[in-house]
Amino acid sequence: MKNVFKKLTATAMAFTLLGTGTAVTQIAVPNLANSVTASAATVYTTFYYPKCSKNHTSIVDALKEIGVESNYNYRKNIAAANGISGYSGTGDQNTQLLSLLKQGKLKNPEYQPAPSIQNDVTKIFSDVKSGEWYVSAIQFVYDNKIMAGISSSKFCPAQTTTRGEFINALYNLEGRPSVTFNKNRFNDVQWYDPYANAIMWATNKNLASGTANGLFSPNAAITREQIAVTLYKYANFKKYNYAFNNNILNYYSDSNKIHYWAKDAMIWAVTNGVIAGKGNGILDPLANTTRAECAQMIYNFKRNIAK
Repeated sequence: MKNVFKKLTATAMAFTLLGTGTAVTQIAVPNLANSVTASAATVYTTFYYPKCSKNHTSIVDALKEIGVESNYNYRKNIAAANGISGYSGTGDQNTQLLSLLKQGKLKNPEYQPAPSIQNDVTKIFSDVKSGEWYVSAIQFVYDNKIMAGISSSKFCPAQTTTRGEFINALYNLEGRPSVTFNKNRFNDVQWYDPYANAIMWATNKNLASGTANGLFSPNAAITREQIAVTLYKYANFKKYNYAFNNNILNYYSDSNKIHYWAKDAMIWAVTNGVIAGKGNGILDPLANTTRAECAQMIYNFKRNIAK
């Protein structure tokens, strides 16, 4: 099924993630796509695709489920990265790929082991273990000063990401533009707070809004679908092009849990590999986002959208 290019729809623009569905107006700004530069070694470790549902019999459908390109040429690249030479799309070859994917052992061809890393996060942070699925993403956000550790020795990949943390990461991705603090905007955001400038920037650009009663709630958890909507808005803010497959959510049994204001964003996020399923046909849109997942989504956005 062919993906088509689609700009942000009026429906999606009518709702603000990180808020309660407040209508907003789209703002056009100059393209600053090069505001963040990847480090000399963006690729650090072998990366495995997340597991697909065990009931799949087609590698094409299985790849679509996890938001990965499934055309012949890309499957050929995947096969080569997984030691299957001379890939021609035979049944045996596709069965091998599918078996690896179901086990969570299918290597992504875009990732290869790097010989050395100056600031290896697996050595800096005691809780970031070599070989984990999130290592490359954490390395990227750390190298580019998008996300830092909770302490000098802990990244806490399984800890829930807050609204303030995510908005601050997005602000860092943008290059931390100057802003003027508005003391009257939110009762729970003061000029000296660590995320104050990020929150001012994001709300100025209509990428985020408050929750209710004059609050932004920077310490509240942020869900997977909420991050998808904000990144979707940010892609439009930056005027990036992207693919859009209206049928992509059919591969997930829990896609009916997605809020109506987040549906377009989730279609976009899965189509473009910004968000992947958790295996067995589960997308888990309402789950709180871990710091590892947040890092991975930002990394995927940078590779697949802001490239």
